[in-house]
Amino acid sequence: MRRDTVTSLWLAAAALVVHGRSVLGDFVRLDDDIYVTSNPYVSQGFNLEGVVRAFAGRYDWNWDPITWMSHTLDAQLYGLHPAGHHATNVLLHAINVVLLFRLLRRLTGRDWPSAGAAAVFAVHPVHVEVVAWISARKDLLSTCVGLLTMHAYAAYAARPGVRRYVLVPLLMVLGLLCKPMLVTLPLLLLLLDYWPLGRISLRGAPAPPGARGRAVPAVSLSRALGEKVPLFALSACSASITFVLQRNIGAMDPAAGIAPSARWGNAAVAYASYLAKTVWPADLGVLYVHPELAGGRPLGAREIAAAIVLLGLVTAGVVASRRRYALVGWLWFLGALVPVIGLVQVGGQSMADRYLYLPNMGLYVVVAWAAADLVRLGQARGRPARAVALSVGAIVLGLLAARSARQIRTWRNSVALFENALRINADNVVARFALGMVIEDQGNLDGAIAHYERVLAVKPDDADVHNQLGIALARRGRLDEAIRSLQRAVRLEPSQVKMRANLALALALAAQRARAAGQLDRANWLQDQAVKHAALADPELAEDLRRRAAARRGRAGR
Repeated sequence: MRRDTVTSLWLAAAALVVHGRSVLGDFVRLDDDIYVTSNPYVSQGFNLEGVVRAFAGRYDWNWDPITWMSHTLDAQLYGLHPAGHHATNVLLHAINVVLLFRLLRRLTGRDWPSAGAAAVFAVHPVHVEVVAWISARKDLLSTCVGLLTMHAYAAYAARPGVRRYVLVPLLMVLGLLCKPMLVTLPLLLLLLDYWPLGRISLRGAPAPPGARGRAVPAVSLSRALGEKVPLFALSACSASITFVLQRNIGAMDPAAGIAPSARWGNAAVAYASYLAKTVWPADLGVLYVHPELAGGRPLGAREIAAAIVLLGLVTAGVVASRRRYALVGWLWFLGALVPVIGLVQVGGQSMADRYLYLPNMGLYVVVAWAAADLVRLGQARGRPARAVALSVGAIVLGLLAARSARQIRTWRNSVALFENALRINADNVVARFALGMVIEDQGNLDGAIAHYERVLAVKPDDADVHNQLGIALARRGRLDEAIRSLQRAVRLEPSQVKMRANLALALALAAQRARAAGQLDRANWLQDQAVKHAALADPELAEDLRRRAAARRGRAGR
């Protein structure tokens, strides 16, 4: 059996062993319901309407139809048993590990550095979120297709031709249909042109060390850029579609009041934090709240300045090293993070571990090739450098694997996940609200009420939290408090039908039937207005709303 095949099997096995425990986890109350368990077009398996809606982007307004189809296939095969869905994620991660190893080896001809970079990628704790979270399937799929696109590009670079080139944009389209994170792919291919392909050369740069023996046809920088024009066009289309969809669903609303200077400051600190978590993966959690939003930790000028200095020093060191792999790996890390670094803020997070899945490959390349250079230098001086490097590498990989195993346990269920987030930041209002809803569903009303009240102490004008608090108080029999909380929710969001319906129910339970009837009449009027507006843009959606409204009124009549 060939050595590269054996290495691929070992790397895949490492990924499967380290992350295999995640198959014991449950669905979590963080997008898993939106993508799978409560999505009727996915949970029922394949059907024509589900395929149409996936490509029309008409459920949750995230346009990732290939990812949607993968969830549908899992539902077809495993139903709503989470183990099967988790197993698909673990398998995809193992495939990505092998694809990364074989790409690096194909481009450089170097076995050990390629295996080292892929091994760190296989076991690093910052990638637990992507593998253990079913809703992060889009990161796994987009990276898988992105790596396949790079393989296709390597084949084209070795033997340029139209037929080989056409495969590159076709694969890129598939990757963008998994997740728009691949909008930076044309830039990453340009970096590969510089190193290790050596197709383009900058003035004064040394020849790429460790490049493959056989020559790759050289091209000018303008030619290399021209080859990427169709790819840049695909990126622009994908970015535009994503921007419109996210704006339409209000995903940018939480960040509407964040000043540009604050976004730049958070971006600098996020880059430094990502680098720190790669080197020392501690306090890994979900839902890092943006420092400018309720529950976030405000950034000071010193913290921002320190982040900028750190990034500047690393950049200066990379340039001073005059190593092509160092420059490419560092720019890979910086560039691949641009779509999610927060300059165009979507959602309320400051950063997320899952965003490192593709960008961190650049850092792993830097570490692996730098280690190879040190081994070569040590051997030239007559020292047992290889044995030392292998020993140190084995220890580091073992520590990373152990830390990943601990991190996987925090994803075993929703309670463990959100409790871990609150351990990192007790004021994380998103995690605390989600935890309250989870334990409320489990029957712990007093615990849920305590969490909702603590959220409101940090974020007093959140209508959703007031609404949920009112529901929990009503279930607990504290009707006067429930009515006050639900009234506050309605004042904050007067057009929300569900909140008015909840208030009407609480009033009815309190024997205030006239006021309850008034709230129901208002809710019905709002529902009718929503149907009229929907009919102008989407007759099918309007008919769906009419059916739901009629069903609700029928239940109310009974």
